[in-house]
Amino acid sequence: GLVLDSSDGRRWITLGDLLNQSDPQAAMQAYLQGCQNGDPGFNACGRAASVAERLGLYAEAIEYYRLSSYKPFREKADILEATLTPRP
Repeated sequence: GLVLDSSDGRRWITLGDLLNQSDPQAAMQAYLQGCQNGDPGFNACGRAASVAERLGLYAEAIEYYRLSSYKPFREKADILEATLTPRP
């Protein structure tokens, strides 16, 4: 299916779901493709961010959360960034 229509965000999300437990890096990339191809249901960006966060890739997680059109994900980016920013 992805070979026929690589811009189908839902298929990228499905692929990410299939890869999530066995290969989180590949899952993150699949979710990111879904994010960049319409982000169906506003959850591909958040899923990519969640995997990045789980892998300790906090800068990427913040970036991916901010790509989302879903306000709670953008707010999560702010919270994550605030927890990582040293206080003077």
